[in-house]
Amino acid sequence: MEGRGEHPSSLLNGFHDIIQRCGLFDIPLHWYGFTWRRKRGDGYLVKERLDRMLVSFN
Repeated sequence: MEGRGEHPSSLLNGFHDIIQRCGLFDIPLHWYGFTWRRKRGDGYLVKERLDRMLVSFN
């Protein structure tokens, strides 16, 4: 989320290590503006987009 500031480097290093151990790859999400949409009960349409997607080729 925007505005939350930086994450501690120890958490990021651990997360990066897990991604490598699991053989995951970060793929770009440039193909669509929103990854999901939902209309709430009050009629307000919510649209969100994922920042990252990790995949495994195994």
